Amino acid sequence: KTSNEMQPWSDARSKLSGCMVTEEGCGHVSSALSSNPSHLRELDLSYNHPGDSGVKLLSEKLEDSNYSLDKIKLSGCMVTEEGCGHVSSALSSNPSHLRELDLSYNHPGDSGVQLLSEKLEDPNCSLDTLNVDHGGESRITAGSRKCMSIYTHTHQMPVFSHWIQTQHTLNSFFLRRTER
Repeated sequence: KTSNEMQPWSDARSKLSGCMVTEEGCGHVSSALSSNPSHLRELDLSYNHPGDSGVKLLSEKLEDSNYSLDKIKLSGCMVTEEGCGHVSSALSSNPSHLRELDLSYNHPGDSGVQLLSEKLEDPNCSLDTLNVDHGGESRITAGSRKCMSIYTHTHQMPVFSHWIQTQHTLNSFFLRRTER
């Protein structure tokens, strides 16, 4: 393999969506970030299994001002209010880099959404897009995440794909900073 093939974020983006990354895997990602903290700009861990513990490991890296991630996608990762608290704390410690956070299809609860929404209002925090679309009753669960993972890898479920896209369109809930 070439060196670019061996470095998943050689283009400043790491797309690990649907790769079954767990809390332990987040530990490995976190360690890899330590080797070159300023290069990676976008991290996509959507539809994995990191949970709040994995988000805590990643948030610890976000607290360090050497890390300059612009965008993190954690859609469908079973993040709860606890995980939102970890991210919020990291944004308080290092408010200058992260601009976009996708926590759609998680379980943040009202208090988790509130914690992160406050960062949109903070003039010292560069976060300007927060996706907390949880789709109410259509919120992703472990079973539907497995179906989505199967679709992602086999592309043999066009009806399910259309349903997900339709639900996302109908239930989309984005928060954006309106003024600086």
